[in-house]
Amino acid sequence: MNKFLVLGVLVVVSLFSFVQIAAAQPEATMPPVAEETVNVEQEAVSEAEDDNLMYTYGTVVSVSADSIVINEYDFDSDSFKEISYALTPDVKFSNVNAMADIVAGDSVEIYYVVEGDKKVAKTIGKDEEEILDEEEGAEPSEGMAPGMDETPEPAAPAADSGAPVNATK
Repeated sequence: MNKFLVLGVLVVVSLFSFVQIAAAQPEATMPPVAEETVNVEQEAVSEAEDDNLMYTYGTVVSVSADSIVINEYDFDSDSFKEISYALTPDVKFSNVNAMADIVAGDSVEIYYVVEGDKKVAKTIGKDEEEILDEEEGAEPSEGMAPGMDETPEPAAPAADSGAPVNATK
């Protein structure tokens, strides 16, 4: 019993000493971090554009130096409409290098903002599936997987071998 009492006292004294030593150590301080200079006005404009950024997609009807017209589905009227988007020199491209790579008939996605009564394109991208079809030299399919032009004929029934289907050895 004395051994346990002495051992217990030693453990308590050791813990108390450890706590005292840890409390006496000064707290580590972090070195000062260099502050980045940020143009707050420019950041606010970017955030406002991101908040107002809208998305659409459709088929290109025409392209000019200052606009692109696409045939897109209008959910309000439940019909397709031709909508014009203004192009600016700062428009970005996705899956194409330049506006010259987009022609009538291409499927495109457009991220845009509304400025007054104009829709201004910010990012224009060509549909990835269409790009893959062009690379393979195939015409884009209308919702069917490649090679699935017609309904397949049903397979002939297998000949009955007389063996049970779920037989185990």
